[in-house]
Amino acid sequence: MGNFAAVLVLIACPASGTSCVNEPVRVISYDSAMSCTAQREDEIRKINIPGFKIYGECNSVNGDLLAGRPRIDIKRPVEKPETRPLENEGSAPVRRRAFF
Repeated sequence: MGNFAAVLVLIACPASGTSCVNEPVRVISYDSAMSCTAQREDEIRKINIPGFKIYGECNSVNGDLLAGRPRIDIKRPVEKPETRPLENEGSAPVRRRAFF
């Protein structure tokens, strides 16, 4: 079994929570999931888009896929991110019951 690496994917969503940027604002590869997790919060803090919240997720991948390749570090311009509706937007409201 090969080793595992990780890819951190950062996305931007407006504070209103109705849509998110179509493409990730940053993608970074790491040698391990532990390294990715350790750096995630710092990488999130580095991105500042007024009115947007940045979310990040470390995704484990087979390390053999990244072996011998340059480190991935993709940054997108973030002046005016293009947004898309959330998956459930426009669907019928969901009824929930609260138990006290």
